[in-house]
Amino acid sequence: GGALVLPMLLVALEARVLPPHALFGAAGAYDAWRHPLTATVHQVDILATTTRDWPRLTASHSAPGHPPSSVLPGHDGYWSVEGAPGPDNWLRIDLGLPLPLSEVSYDFVPDSVPAPHGSLLWSPGSLTAQRGSRVYHPPVSPEERTRRVGDGFFPEAYGWDVPIPDSAGPLDALRIGLGGFATDTAYEEQLRLREVHVRWTTSDALRLHPEDRGRLRVENTTGRDLALDVQPLTLPEGVRAGLVDPPPRVLPARSSTVIRWRLTGVPSTGRVPVAYAVAASEDGHTVTARCLGLVDGAGRTQSLC
Repeated sequence: GGALVLPMLLVALEARVLPPHALFGAAGAYDAWRHPLTATVHQVDILATTTRDWPRLTASHSAPGHPPSSVLPGHDGYWSVEGAPGPDNWLRIDLGLPLPLSEVSYDFVPDSVPAPHGSLLWSPGSLTAQRGSRVYHPPVSPEERTRRVGDGFFPEAYGWDVPIPDSAGPLDALRIGLGGFATDTAYEEQLRLREVHVRWTTSDALRLHPEDRGRLRVENTTGRDLALDVQPLTLPEGVRAGLVDPPPRVLPARSSTVIRWRLTGVPSTGRVPVAYAVAASEDGHTVTARCLGLVDGAGRTQSLC
């Protein structure tokens, strides 16, 4: 009998069919051991879901048929400045509100980056970030994607993963500049920016589901109870939010709760971005689930998670 009970018990624990307090708390402890909160944290590309309302893209110049929107993930084509009236061209991504970014990646079409300027010694694109009027220059040690060109000594770089440290703080705009050392308009016109990714960290221990009328449904995906810390909404300038009811302090295993804010100052036309963040804590470890949504003046919400 014991030989049968033990395997069945392990199967039940692995399947998370037992309540977390079963077996004197062993079910919850086993789930925490098998699926720790720290293992739920990963990077997510916030540009993976975009709309015509978000983000706002501008450029110093765009060749016909090659707009800045071409660089968004999943879009065909590339951004080109062919025919630009002068050098030092750039593409800007306005996020509409300050976000805690962790990494920015951008890739040029490899054949458009001529040697030697695409070598490890120099990159054709420069990244700057911004919050309001404050400009931030990320460290000059990005990870590179390279290719070999002929018999050249240095491999040619065409893509960069630029980490954004926590010390940078939340950022609301990014700018990729084509101007740099020993460049001119003719050189910049050869470059074709193919794709840009903007990432932040989030945890899937909680799943966030923005809903209409200022509501956010929070789902606990783990097999044990988690302590909740609902953080204030991150909003564009001029928009305000207040909690309608106090959120719960603990979210039971495999359950969900709805948190509601009252939003004011949302324009009657168009939609504004809203960033949601809910932290979960357990045994001294805290992780944060994040999500973006677009809200209009009538309270209708489109999730960008």
